[in-house]
Amino acid sequence: MARAPWAPGAQTLADAARAVTSIAIEGWSAEAAVAAFESSPQRSAIRAITLGTVRWYLRLAPAVDMLLTRPQALANEVRALLVVSAHQVEYSRNAPEVTVHAAVDAARILGHGRASGLVNAVLRRFVTERPSLAARVDASLAGRTAHPAWLVEALGVAWPESCARILEANNQHPPMVLRVDLSRQSVSGYLAELLGAGMAGRAVDWAPAAVILERPVAVSAIPAFRAGLVSVQDAGAQLAATLLDAQPGMRVLDACAAPGGKTGHLLEHTPQLAELVAVDVDAQRVGRIQENLERL
Repeated sequence: MARAPWAPGAQTLADAARAVTSIAIEGWSAEAAVAAFESSPQRSAIRAITLGTVRWYLRLAPAVDMLLTRPQALANEVRALLVVSAHQVEYSRNAPEVTVHAAVDAARILGHGRASGLVNAVLRRFVTERPSLAARVDASLAGRTAHPAWLVEALGVAWPESCARILEANNQHPPMVLRVDLSRQSVSGYLAELLGAGMAGRAVDWAPAAVILERPVAVSAIPAFRAGLVSVQDAGAQLAATLLDAQPGMRVLDACAAPGGKTGHLLEHTPQLAELVAVDVDAQRVGRIQENLERL
């Protein structure tokens, strides 16, 4: 039997490294970076690894750099691959040696075969030296929580007693939150509909239209989603329409509208607006606004 061309997971690591490079070096949004791999059969894994790496980038990158003589001399994709692989070693359930093996092949996939030996050596050291590397990085609150030092300082000034808790909470995986169209259904009624579909959820006392699902599900499995009765929207984002409290006859400009969550909520909250204009700086994402509004 012919040997598979690459180690299992190598292509996924390579694609995640490309996505992280787009974000960290080229300034892409995370959403745009992972959208580039939407056609990949491993898109879910690429997305999870990319977002996880970005979440912990400011903790992982310094640890990796400690193992390099000249980190800035590395090709951007190779450095990103090292950080992505370090994330998998640190936070995934994969055996470290499996990740290292896949990363060596990922370097070749990225066109950096000459760096495969360096990738192997650095990651093997990362595996064995993790405790000491973590201790050095985690000595600061910024390093331990993977936040910029300026933000940690600002939060410390504003909320000195809660700063550490805020930073730790900011690293938690967000729950899947739905927004119920209260003009067509009550939250309690929709919670009952969820139970009938074998799902559990709970209301949010500070966001009147929000329902938090106990377990995330595919959008296609959400009851009444296609009918526009509910939308996926973070509870915090749902406060925009509530706090604005636009009144009938008003003209409203949503100047950062994509993908259309707040725009749709504004229309549900005040359907008698005289005019609602939705614009966004990203032309590719403007189409999402139209798609979401047509579903409602």
